[in-house]
Amino acid sequence: MITSNSAAIPGPITGLTATETTTSGTISLVWGKPTLNSSALQSYEIQKSVNSGAWETIPGLSPSTTAEIVQLSVSGLAVEAGRTIQFRVRAKNAAGNGPWDTSAQISFIAGYSVSKSAVSVSESGSTETFTVRLNAKPASNVVISVVSDDVGEATVSASLLTFDTSNWATAQTVTVTGVADNSVDGNQNATLTLSVVDVSSDNNFDSLADQTVTATVADID
Repeated sequence: MITSNSAAIPGPITGLTATETTTSGTISLVWGKPTLNSSALQSYEIQKSVNSGAWETIPGLSPSTTAEIVQLSVSGLAVEAGRTIQFRVRAKNAAGNGPWDTSAQISFIAGYSVSKSAVSVSESGSTETFTVRLNAKPASNVVISVVSDDVGEATVSASLLTFDTSNWATAQTVTVTGVADNSVDGNQNATLTLSVVDVSSDNNFDSLADQTVTATVADID
């Protein structure tokens, strides 16, 4: 039997979503106002769970209780690679608490991005650049090696790129330079391989696959 008090509590919120909006740990939560008993809402309660751990209420949040669609920024969260943060929200009124909605989560997956898969230079010494950055904040340094398989055709400006907890989201630039070989051999390709240096890197990044950039070197002989 449903009591008058339980019938008056808010219904569930609708359409809860979570989106990362910055690289510094700010998450945008969006949800719809309950469709049941929502005329006298007093507040919402927002909780988080990290890697399936205990639920914790996020303090200091005051989302609108009148908006049909609520948008809320949650800042200061730890966004290290390997973490999954789940969110749940419930509405409250004078009669009590509505049910939790636990449909939103964000996973921070280790990875790195390379801006180009190919560059073009020439034996005249011309250059082209590409950039590299991490996709998630590491718990410790991540070191990525950059190696040309034919330094007689193309060289790179940096053999190691080091990312840490403060610069992980800042793209680092690699300059590729064509090398004169004094040989009429037509255009040549050099493969530039990027690899995580396991012994020097956060373990979450160790298993990442190598990535390559193809450098086409125009012959001028």
